[in-house]
Amino acid sequence: MKKLLLLSLPTNITGEPITHTLIKNYDLKINILRASIDYNVEGTLFFEVEGLKEKIDLSIKYLKIIGVKVKVIKPVITIEEDSCINCV
Repeated sequence: MKKLLLLSLPTNITGEPITHTLIKNYDLKINILRASIDYNVEGTLFFEVEGLKEKIDLSIKYLKIIGVKVKVIKPVITIEEDSCINCV
C-alpha cells in the first residue's frame, strides 16, 4: 500500500531522525517529495510511504504521539494497478 503524507514538525522534533525511525521500526519505504526542515525551526515533510497498511497506520500513530501533525493527502488521480494496461 502507498500513501502520501504531509508532516508538520514542531521545533523540538526537527533534529530527530524521523524517516530513519519509520524505515527501521516500521519496515517502510520512504520517497521524500518535498522537505523544508531546519534545526529548531518548525518544518514540513511531504513524502510517499509504502508498506503494509498496518505498519503505515502504526507509524502514523507513532508520529502523532511524538507531536507531529500528520495529514494524509488523497491523490487526485489513482491508478487501478490490476486493470492498468500501461497505455501511452
